[in-house]
Amino acid sequence: MNGQSCKIVGIGDVCLETELGCKLLLKKVRHVPEICLNLISTGYLDDESYSNEFSNGRWKLSKGSLIVAARGQKTDTLYRLCARHNSDQFNVVEDYPIELWHKRL
Repeated sequence: MNGQSCKIVGIGDVCLETELGCKLLLKKVRHVPEICLNLISTGYLDDESYSNEFSNGRWKLSKGSLIVAARGQKTDTLYRLCARHNSDQFNVVEDYPIELWHKRL
């Protein structure tokens, strides 16, 4: 945080449900307790074939013809997605024997 490295304590999958009722599965999510926000990498979304559109303070996330989150809004320099953790899914967190570090730019 703030230019410093933070320890990743686990990696697992998280399923989110958007305001539109669509499910967004994020794989290999890093758990970093020192970071107070949940951040989603737009590069990761691109690698997973999602399309991101940023315009007029809004964020639209789609995959093919399916709009996953049309209501992400800009607050300061971040776009916020209104979604909740889907409790129907469970998370698997793996402990890694080597230290992993997450550096926030």
